[in-house]
Amino acid sequence: REKAYTLSSIPLKGIFWALEPSDLEKIIQEDNWAYYVFDTYMALSDYNKLRNMIGLSPVTLKEGQYALHVKERIWKETGDFSGQIKLQGARGALTFAGMYTEPFSQDGANGADYLIIVPDAEAAEMTPYYRLLAADLKAAAPGDLLEKLDALSAEGSSDGHAVDDLMAAGTDNIVVYVCKNLVRDNLIPEVKFLLSSLIFALVYMGLVYVCVALTVLSVQQLSDSAKYRFRYQVLHQLGLSRKEISGIILKQLVSYYLCPILFAAGISGTISVYLGLKFNFYTGTHTAAAGYFGISFLLFLGIYGIYFTATYIGFCRNALGESRQACR
Repeated sequence: REKAYTLSSIPLKGIFWALEPSDLEKIIQEDNWAYYVFDTYMALSDYNKLRNMIGLSPVTLKEGQYALHVKERIWKETGDFSGQIKLQGARGALTFAGMYTEPFSQDGANGADYLIIVPDAEAAEMTPYYRLLAADLKAAAPGDLLEKLDALSAEGSSDGHAVDDLMAAGTDNIVVYVCKNLVRDNLIPEVKFLLSSLIFALVYMGLVYVCVALTVLSVQQLSDSAKYRFRYQVLHQLGLSRKEISGIILKQLVSYYLCPILFAAGISGTISVYLGLKFNFYTGTHTAAAGYFGISFLLFLGIYGIYFTATYIGFCRNALGESRQACR
């Protein structure tokens, strides 16, 4: 297809053929919201200013070079595809100088999934596609700033194009927030609230199921404790102390309680780590995958310990007598 930029000679499929070969026709459709109709470029000076805003070191390019900034997920999926790219600049062919994958708001803001960085002299020969304003506020943003910006841009346009016509979202499909205006101080509390609401509901459901299962297990063990009273009395008459018998009871209950928790932890841990790795992959976060499971496991293990302790004390008293010294 014909490009708006005189610099570009690379079709979209030149970069993304390795992602979804069967969807090439969808990718190049003009009404597809994953990518822009044209390749997205940025001047090196603008790119470095944005990098400085988020605490990243600047990038240098020599004359006749270009760089790519893509999502880390894209880079992991495609590998090094720089050898497949050919860019013809105003002063000759451009050579690849490097790949950058830091989080860079590439869900339609700074390109969709990818961005081509060129020297300022090359960018000056190109026709602007769309413009964005990035501001680094010294103080916290007002709580209603996002709403005011949305109201101002409701009837806005850019170079004769409606704002909606220029929007793209990239190929991420989980935890993606795409809108015309983004205010970090306004969005972070909102996203935290949404995630917390989901997490709370899931944790609550998990605790309900755990409590029901532990209640059934505890009642069953306490019901059996009376049956074991005669056996423990025989052991006591054979010379075992109450402390030794309490140890036997402890081992018995541990075996009953340990099997379910190991089985459950094995299954849920495997699923949680797998989903954690996928979450990191699709969102670009670098949290340890086991951490998603570890925190929740400690919470449920605490509930498990309370039920186990209560069952152990009740079992000892039923099997050895009502004395407070039954369990040691």
